Amino acid sequence: MTYKQNMSDSFIDIKLPESLKKIRKCDWCSKPLPKRHVIHKNIGQDPPEHKFCSRTCKENWCHAQKS
Repeated sequence: MTYKQNMSDSFIDIKLPESLKKIRKCDWCSKPLPKRHVIHKNIGQDPPEHKFCSRTCKENWCHAQKS
């Protein structure tokens, strides 16, 4: 077995946590969320928490919910 083949076999055994596999995205524009993002919580909705990449996306989403 060659060194390169041995290295690729060892990476197959690595299991990533679900949080790293699933990239969270903005609920309005579907862009990946930055480290600092906006959260909108409303326990009357399902799901009760919505995440947005910017305040503009949150405001656009709120206006779309009203109409």
